Amino acid sequence: MHTPISTDDNDDNVMNNKEVEVLQKLINVAIQSAILAGNIIVQNNDQDDTATDDGFGGGGDKVQVWKQKANRRDLLTLMDPLCEKASLFAIRETVLTTFPDHDFLGEEDVPPGKEASAAAIEAKLAAYDSNNSNNNKQSSKYLWVVDPIDGTTNFVHGSPLCGPSIAVAYEGEVIVGVIYDPYRKEIFYAVRGYGAYVGIVVEDEDCGGGGRSRTDDINSVASDKNDEDLVVHIITNNNDDDDDDGPRICTTTSSSSRIRIANARRISPPPTTSAATPSHHHHHRRGPSSLAESLVAMGSPPGDESLAMSLRALPVLMPKVRSIRMIGSAAIMLAWVADGRLSAYWEYDLSSWDVAAGSILIEESGGRITNLEDARWDLRTRKICATVGGGPMHAELLETLAEAGVV
Repeated sequence: MHTPISTDDNDDNVMNNKEVEVLQKLINVAIQSAILAGNIIVQNNDQDDTATDDGFGGGGDKVQVWKQKANRRDLLTLMDPLCEKASLFAIRETVLTTFPDHDFLGEEDVPPGKEASAAAIEAKLAAYDSNNSNNNKQSSKYLWVVDPIDGTTNFVHGSPLCGPSIAVAYEGEVIVGVIYDPYRKEIFYAVRGYGAYVGIVVEDEDCGGGGRSRTDDINSVASDKNDEDLVVHIITNNNDDDDDDGPRICTTTSSSSRIRIANARRISPPPTTSAATPSHHHHHRRGPSSLAESLVAMGSPPGDESLAMSLRALPVLMPKVRSIRMIGSAAIMLAWVADGRLSAYWEYDLSSWDVAAGSILIEESGGRITNLEDARWDLRTRKICATVGGGPMHAELLETLAEAGVV
């Protein structure tokens, strides 16, 4: 299903063309912003240890902890606001020249605690709902939902499992998502109706280094507005009858691009679903046919009550699956489920910025993401269950969690 997007609500005849134009700009801005933030993460973690004896792990930590958020397990680092500043500044500088009314929600804009994060997204959505029902345009239909470092605790300890997560919602539904693993240069991206993809980021020697400042990089992204500078292109049809993959996203072939995505491939539904056999452009690891064959990821929520509820599932779930993993980054776990590297991922208490980008990766790759009562995920959902392919295993996992009393 394509989301009907237009920059001119009064001209339905040009809506499809404007949809593609808007989506193409959104996905390119999101990709470039994620890469900028990812570069800052890697550059900072490559520096000498700066941790102090503050009780958060001692001299072995890679990054100084600036302060706690809600408790000892919910950390804010010196670099977290800097990454967000770079990411959001890049987004604002690039997007607002064309879309001056877009709204933003970043993790570090919100006070600590689940109540504050729930209230923040509720306020954004309520403002849109109210203005929409009153037929005025004071609130933007577009909301950027950004986590500059998803996996902050991993980042603090020098564990290379963290990265930026950037999503764009239109009328409350996520339409664009990008998750970047800067240590592996691996980028996952999706546009609603055009599929989910993964590839390797390749930057020219001047991007993010070579004497260029971070401000130079951000300003350069802001100026990248013509087709030659696009990282990816949205294709609405294919005239080659021998290779018709339908609507999709293609990587650029322009030699003038500062950023390219190499070895890009579309993440297809796994063979265990009813989808047609993927073409040679597509790839997916075989999804498990049952919970017993699955590799399931779960989180470690910072809140004491949420953590206790999550741990309650372990003795019930562990005997029913092949194994369980706690990776420490909701964004990366969702991206890995979308690509079939994990069979499923569930967590008890997450914020919108933790899940927004990953949610569209899951759905566009043929998976399912719901709350723990099996209702479709939306930006207000805090308890999630995501599965590759979305087959019978999804119901099995939900039933097991209900049996454990975590619903």
